Amino acid sequence: MTVETCSYTLSLGHKAVGSQLVRTAVSGHTTTIEARAQFQGVFGQQSLTQTSQLHTRTCESLRYHEENDTKEGKRSFEVTFDAQSGLVTATRQLGLQTERAETPLLRPYSDPLGLLHRLRGVVQNEKVQNGEAGASLRVPLLGKDVVITQLGESEIETALGLRRVVGFVLNPGPGYVYVDAEPPYSLMRLVQPTQHGIVEAFLTRRVQEDGTLAKVSGAERPAKRRRRGGRKRRRVES
Repeated sequence: MTVETCSYTLSLGHKAVGSQLVRTAVSGHTTTIEARAQFQGVFGQQSLTQTSQLHTRTCESLRYHEENDTKEGKRSFEVTFDAQSGLVTATRQLGLQTERAETPLLRPYSDPLGLLHRLRGVVQNEKVQNGEAGASLRVPLLGKDVVITQLGESEIETALGLRRVVGFVLNPGPGYVYVDAEPPYSLMRLVQPTQHGIVEAFLTRRVQEDGTLAKVSGAERPAKRRRRGGRKRRRVES
């Protein structure tokens, strides 16, 4: 199993409004993504947890769940995409109230986390050719289609240093996503409009584990420790 953990800072108008931790685990045909965000400032004290299960090769969503914990209470929303029954089932819960709806599964849907993960695959699979802008992709989400247009390659300053990235604009929105042009094709910067203004997420730390091998990169590198006798413990860093 391959596991990647990414830490992000969230800002609005150059002011910190929260943080997010995204964990991506790939096991065979299934990829599981869990994102935990903590908000503050104009958003108040609240948390949002999102979980996505998707097909590793196609990025087609299998299940999506989100839970928002605010001072008004907890709200949850879950969608399952069951190819065997041919149904999409959505369940919304607020307190003791539960709403449930079903619709035929007619298209290979994505969910919000799966959509972002799909863009990493676009870069990895070299569908972006020669860094040229203009290529577009339409991805169906439940309730709307998202049109993704490639912006081409550029360089941005990050906590991991100067990185070459591939940019995308997502509509409706518009939202912007910048993917590292080098493996493991991490999401380096995200820009999303909200009712309070433009929120930006910046990658600050990345840990990737594959079996017993761990790669750590970012602003918060763990301190090196020595074994007895002064020998250094080996660690691979990017």
